[in-house]
Amino acid sequence: MTEEFVRTNVDFPLHVRLRNGGSKDAATVQIRVLIGEQQVAAYEASVRATSSVENVVRVRLSRDAVQLCRVEIEEQPVSFDNLYYFTLNPVGRIRVLDASAGAAPTQKLYPNETTFAYSLLRPEALSATAAEGADVVILQSNAQVGGRARSVLRQFVQQGGSVVAMPPTTAAGRGAYEQLMGDLGVAAVRWNTVNAVQQELAVPSQQNPFFKDVFAEQARQPEMPKATPLLSWGRSTTDILQFRDGQPFLSGFRSGEGMVYLFASPLQAGFSTFAEHPLFVPVMYRLATLSKSSGQLPAYRLTDRAVVLKQPTAAKGAGEQVYKLSNDSSSFIPAYQVRNGRLYLQLPATMRRAGIYQLTQNGKAVTTLAFNVDKKESELAHYSAEELRQLTAAYPNIHVYEAGGERSAAAQLAEDRNGTPLWRYCLVGALLCLLGEVLVLRFGRRRERPVAQAA
Repeated sequence: MTEEFVRTNVDFPLHVRLRNGGSKDAATVQIRVLIGEQQVAAYEASVRATSSVENVVRVRLSRDAVQLCRVEIEEQPVSFDNLYYFTLNPVGRIRVLDASAGAAPTQKLYPNETTFAYSLLRPEALSATAAEGADVVILQSNAQVGGRARSVLRQFVQQGGSVVAMPPTTAAGRGAYEQLMGDLGVAAVRWNTVNAVQQELAVPSQQNPFFKDVFAEQARQPEMPKATPLLSWGRSTTDILQFRDGQPFLSGFRSGEGMVYLFASPLQAGFSTFAEHPLFVPVMYRLATLSKSSGQLPAYRLTDRAVVLKQPTAAKGAGEQVYKLSNDSSSFIPAYQVRNGRLYLQLPATMRRAGIYQLTQNGKAVTTLAFNVDKKESELAHYSAEELRQLTAAYPNIHVYEAGGERSAAAQLAEDRNGTPLWRYCLVGALLCLLGEVLVLRFGRRRERPVAQAA
């Protein structure tokens, strides 16, 4: 497993987890990590019985194309599960679309980082063409969203995009804002028009996955920003930042295939000091990076019911689409469905070989996918013959045979089905009788004495 997305020419951690499902410790397991045919890491690991160990290696990709990767281990005598296939798909720049009616602190934030492709436009210019290819859309500075813009944003989120919204500072924009939240599936949004006072934010929890690798060790409690909550809401998908009284300041809501991130306060001066706080940069960067997805996982299991991918661009047109998964000389045509900009491929039951598969659409290459066998295939734990007899004692039609003794399991099964075969004894007895008869005829006959006759 890796970070949320992979970039070229940047070192990133690759976590390799090994599990020992046997009853004996594995003292020295040789591990090799390969990207293409190039070995990028090699080390030894010890894994105790029925436990797992995780190691981190740092790798770097130099090309933008999908990289075919694998982890190899040397383990004797078990050798059937010593390969794990995966792919690394570098993503391009994260496109941030800022719909702002005035000056905003984000206008100087994202252009300073080459990871982001930043665009600024007036809210009334927001269209399907402008939003196409964007990863995140930011609404702030009293952005007025009309009916067309709401329709564009609803479709954008349904297809996997993210919207970051700050409430307007004036009462004139609240109606359109409430309609937008309803279109995006964010319910129970309430305006704090009375007794809205500035409050201090609570220190975020370092256990929150959103803040992974953001905080360093601090000797004292940091000073937090203050904000005036103009909005409040009920349950959300994830709470990122809160006020000291427990009310949310920044939360995320799942909507279709995408996310809606909602601030309780505007970022303008007089309503919030969040844009001036050191926490502002990592939070806004994190919101944008979480919106970027390669559209596929590094690896899949052959036992998965379906593989979910972004709908290929060519598939949006009319006409019959034929998808094919190919591995060397084997090819499979999976059944598929397209819903909300997602392609759902149902894996054929006959597809059982682990490895790297090329996905094509009407003969044109779409992407490369890695498939591995189910984890249960590597489980070495087993029942003894006596344990199986106890488990199946209530089922008289089930018989347990133990191989490795004087008789094979097949011989035991034949004996139970046919009984003890007596024909061999009958044949031996018949042969002995014939032998006895021969002996009697040969040696048991009396010799006749000659009778004297008179002359």
